[in-house]
Amino acid sequence: MKFELRKGGNAIKSTPISWSGGEDKLTWVHSRSGNFTVKSGYHLAFQLTEEKDRGQDSSSSKLNSILWKKIWNLKSPPRLKHFLWRIIRNAVSTKENLFARKCARSPICGLCGAEIETIEHVLLRCEWTEEVWANSGIEFPRPVNKEVSIKKWFVNLLVNWGGQFMERMGLIGQICWAIWKQRNEWVFLQQMPNSKVALKRAMGLHGEFLAANCSQINDAVIESDCQPLVNMLQPKSVLKNWTIQAFLDDISSFSANSSFVFSWCNRQANRCANWIACNSRLGVGIPLAPCNIPDELYSLIRSDL
Repeated sequence: MKFELRKGGNAIKSTPISWSGGEDKLTWVHSRSGNFTVKSGYHLAFQLTEEKDRGQDSSSSKLNSILWKKIWNLKSPPRLKHFLWRIIRNAVSTKENLFARKCARSPICGLCGAEIETIEHVLLRCEWTEEVWANSGIEFPRPVNKEVSIKKWFVNLLVNWGGQFMERMGLIGQICWAIWKQRNEWVFLQQMPNSKVALKRAMGLHGEFLAANCSQINDAVIESDCQPLVNMLQPKSVLKNWTIQAFLDDISSFSANSSFVFSWCNRQANRCANWIACNSRLGVGIPLAPCNIPDELYSLIRSDL
């Protein structure tokens, strides 16, 4: 029976046959060893993406390149930069992505039920999300067209803001992170999102990070009652914990240009700091004026004297 090989026929015919009589085997041509690795797969995907971008007009391709440089040079924690990279690449577990991988029964947003839960919907168009941006006090063009991706939105902000992009993008990133955190708390803990809480968290984290970077403290001893954390923060430590690695990277980046020493202390000697940290996580503002110190904190301070 005669037949023709329609696709790849010439390539198959031109493949040299081994004279040694060895068995055929599958080979990954994008690595020297011939074996597939995640690294080689990532480089191939990145190369294909670049080739696709080069197919766009030159101005668009140039803006995309500038955007990536701006994102990685933001004065923000590494965790936040990585998150921005993930949402631009749509590499987050939205219901749209989970449904496509047969990990969710429906792609529709469970909070509003209005449309498919894309990353653009989560961060920009969901009902409670719109309240966050409306109360943020930031004036910027939000995409109305559902076809506009997060990446295109960021590029538009880059064009509109110009030299102010770096300054404003840090806060935009923190708000996006706070929205995503609230969305996950609803998914996993059944806690309804609160636009005021999300905005307060974002503003607080952004302000604290800027204040810490602007401080003139270059030599300090930072105490913690968590021994494993202190051990992992030591200069030559090889200990790793992927569950908190993002926070370790944040701390390391903050202390990179300073002579900070991380030391362990007993929890009983760290009760004031523990009280402030716990209440800060709950969104309770801690007054700085001595006359307004909460009674519970005041009692802890007196007991330490």
